[in-house]
Amino acid sequence: MDGVSGATIEAITQGRPVEVAYTVREEERVEPTITALQEFLFSVRTGKKPISNVETGKDASIAIHMGNAAADTQTFQFWKPEYDTKS
Repeated sequence: MDGVSGATIEAITQGRPVEVAYTVREEERVEPTITALQEFLFSVRTGKKPISNVETGKDASIAIHMGNAAADTQTFQFWKPEYDTKS
């Protein structure tokens, strides 16, 4: 569960280590994975739908795939209406 430094950082740095600075709450340093886990725990405790969920994960995955396809084919990619169907 790595919200920031996963595939994108690896792709743009070609495997070189890169510090990912993440600041929140009056400059308190918080690792993004901790923030994601705290949000998940809050959702479990309150019964509220998590901000990051299966729908947002699906949309992010489609967008990443579209970006890769655009780079590979050097063409524009367009969001299709069928991408908006619920999982």
